[in-house]
Amino acid sequence: MRAQPTYNENTNNISDKHNTKPFHSKILSRKGRGLEDDKWIGSAVMENVEVLILDENQLSTLPNGVLARCFPKLKVLSMKNCSVGKLSIEALSHPVLEVLDLQGSKNLTRLSVWEEESKDVSLVGLPSLQILNLLDTNVSMLDPMWFNYMPNLLWLHMHCENICGGCGFGFLGVLDVLQCLKFTGITTGACLSCKTENHSAGFSTAIKFSIYNMVCNMSSLVTLDLSGRNMNIDYFIFHAPLPYLEGLRMQGKLMRDMSLRDWPGIIKTIKHLSLGVIDDSEEQSVQKTQGEATFYAEKILEASNLESLSFDCETVRRIKFSLGTRKVVFPYLRHLTIKNCDLRPLTFFNKENAPALDSLEIISCSFTEGYFYTIKKRLGNRLRSLRIGIEKMDAPQAIYDLFTFIRSHKNLEILHLSVCDTITESQSFYKYFSDQPSLKELYVIGKMSIQRMKRFLYQLGRCSSLTTLLLDIEDPCLVLSYFYPIRSLHFLSLKGTFKNHSNFFVNQSTTQDDFAKISEMGLLQVLDVSYCGLTKFPASILPHLMSLRYLYLNNNHLHDISESMLSYLASIKEEPLFIDISNNPTDVNKIEQTICNNTWLGVSGYVLY
Repeated sequence: MRAQPTYNENTNNISDKHNTKPFHSKILSRKGRGLEDDKWIGSAVMENVEVLILDENQLSTLPNGVLARCFPKLKVLSMKNCSVGKLSIEALSHPVLEVLDLQGSKNLTRLSVWEEESKDVSLVGLPSLQILNLLDTNVSMLDPMWFNYMPNLLWLHMHCENICGGCGFGFLGVLDVLQCLKFTGITTGACLSCKTENHSAGFSTAIKFSIYNMVCNMSSLVTLDLSGRNMNIDYFIFHAPLPYLEGLRMQGKLMRDMSLRDWPGIIKTIKHLSLGVIDDSEEQSVQKTQGEATFYAEKILEASNLESLSFDCETVRRIKFSLGTRKVVFPYLRHLTIKNCDLRPLTFFNKENAPALDSLEIISCSFTEGYFYTIKKRLGNRLRSLRIGIEKMDAPQAIYDLFTFIRSHKNLEILHLSVCDTITESQSFYKYFSDQPSLKELYVIGKMSIQRMKRFLYQLGRCSSLTTLLLDIEDPCLVLSYFYPIRSLHFLSLKGTFKNHSNFFVNQSTTQDDFAKISEMGLLQVLDVSYCGLTKFPASILPHLMSLRYLYLNNNHLHDISESMLSYLASIKEEPLFIDISNNPTDVNKIEQTICNNTWLGVSGYVLY
């Protein structure tokens, strides 16, 4: 897990207008402030604002010209999870806006050029826009000229469930410089209109403007990500070369027998490939759950330049990927993912021709006995990164084989374990950590008894090579009480998100001595104690963490930030500390008045809330 310096805001201040006093920060956030149409903007021009966050408000419209008039230097506009139903180029026009994020605005159904009827007026449009995020929206009406006003768009993410796969994607033809395209909810079927309408030359529009015809001819693409429960992967035939395409991800409709079509234009040059199926959750049944489907993907073996390969499925049915019996060498393959599917296991590798993998990710609800024993024989012992997710593993021999496999990789630096309690309670688990493996990054997600946890944390405290640690094994405050400081850590997360835990939103009391353990780790750069049920966080540990740059306190029960912490934060000027205190019952007005000054918040552009 990397610390993401996203824009984090507190949701308790319900002011419905921007503060009109002089505003100097580059970031202005009004997330979750109950903002409504015609009430959220004052008359002040905020010349220095480059990032505007309006997430989670009841905004249904965007007034014409407000962005360019009030925020002349605006580069990033985020309106996630708002109530907006329609957006027009007329309202959005801005000469320097680079990022527009509308993800989760489920009422958004229409994208138009004008607010009302067409006007004979030239528009500035969005000439600088590079990133547009329309995921988790419900766009169904799209003006064919909408994307003409974004000539420099590089990234487009969009949910397309309500757009016809047969005739609705003609707009892609104007995106000449697009590099990254991600579509979700795709259907490759045709609507009634495009089934009956023919082009004047006899060329059906169901082919000309179909999703599978348009994307296969976008020569500027570097990354292509397509998914949908009603998307047939075998509709896509890449005849023409896509010279810059490096990454392709396709996750499509579950069928009893699927096959990968010829991709002569890209199969020899593509570097990153991910294939999978998505089950239709509404049609799941006992018979379907017990059924088996086969994906015939022998064509993958021709992709000799692959650097990463992923088989990623979201289904309750057993999916078998068939790659034939031909032994093959992927000379550049360094990462392999096997998620919720069967590769029998890795039968297309043998000890002589196995690629020199650096990274392996295997996730499944269960594994048969002998699975990891076989993989160990086929892959050798060269892994540096291993991620394993297991929901059920009862056989002692299977658990023993798992840790024999892990232990065999002497150069392993990254280990992520999201495992069931039969594994965390096993002797093999504790034997591995008692040997003090030379790991640099460790994630452990799973339940364990208190006695087992004490033993595990003691062993972990002796692993002096660790720099990154995420523990999600019990109530976070309980983990901290038995934790042994690891002075080499740069990243520590006790974030409580494990689905089987029940007390994360209950007030937890943590002693000063427990927090003092954190202050002993002076190299920490990131500390994540979100979702830990904390009622207080002592400021006394902060001066000891001289390298700290990111502190996550969000989603706790902090009713107040102490005067000593506010004083300390206000004193930091050269290297500002990024803090997330969102979703706490905290008095944000008090914090704003104390911290939001020209020296700390203003110069740095960081946000406290």
